[in-house]
Amino acid sequence: MMPELIVPKMFHAALDDTIEVLEEIHEKRDRIDSIFEVEVMRMLQDYHRRYGAVFTLYLFYEMGDFNLSMMTDRFREEWIANSDWLRLSFHSRTRVPAITDFYRYTERDYDTAKADFELIKGEILRFAGEPVWDNYPRTHFWSGNQETLRAWQDCGISGTFFSYPGYSAYDLSQEYLEKLWGKDYWIDPDLSLLLITTNVKLPCLSVADVAERLQALHQRDARILEIFADDYNLVELAEHMESALAFAVEHDYQGMFYDQAFGEVDGVRSVSDAQDVGGAGAVTSS
Repeated sequence: MMPELIVPKMFHAALDDTIEVLEEIHEKRDRIDSIFEVEVMRMLQDYHRRYGAVFTLYLFYEMGDFNLSMMTDRFREEWIANSDWLRLSFHSRTRVPAITDFYRYTERDYDTAKADFELIKGEILRFAGEPVWDNYPRTHFWSGNQETLRAWQDCGISGTFFSYPGYSAYDLSQEYLEKLWGKDYWIDPDLSLLLITTNVKLPCLSVADVAERLQALHQRDARILEIFADDYNLVELAEHMESALAFAVEHDYQGMFYDQAFGEVDGVRSVSDAQDVGGAGAVTSS
């Protein structure tokens, strides 16, 4: 079955690089009764209540002395109870800037990519439950290659993302990416993989820059707004996130996850199948 966006317009919000907020929840586990007593989580809940926003947190496995195997499962039922708007997924093995080959997958092999994915997913299911899993992961800096993408496909992902304009993605050429940046989504005919835009980046931009970006997307009739910050900078980017979510609602974008927006994704069987999918189109790799 060909994927097709089943709503006129949608938005999805995310926190990349997520691990600090999980460590905070773990450290406070005996002093709090809810994950929403932690500031970042409380902000997400407030955004959901006011704007109907849904959020995916893309997780690192480890940072410093903390890793996901240590994460408390005390709040598992609460994670599940909020899985209609709050989910977790794969990002990368580690947030250790000195170990760049670990947290970017550009030169990693199939086995490493598969093992890291399964490690993170396994821990998410343990401490948060199956309903919380989001089957559309985003890798750190959209890193990877044909081999790692196939590994993640073999892990059962439904799709993933291409990069924000100006950033590389996987081993796609610059010319290829420049064609993609004007699209909402696209199916790679070689991989038979659904790739979705990442088009509203909050870090390193001013509130005015974000507003300009949103207006440009609206003017080109973008059907998807993919809005993201990071768990460690959401507090300082609160006004950015607020303005982006308000814009989405004011312009009739509906907050939803991609499994809801696309339904069942079975992949593409031929290059001809990949042409003009849901108005997004496909491009030819150079």
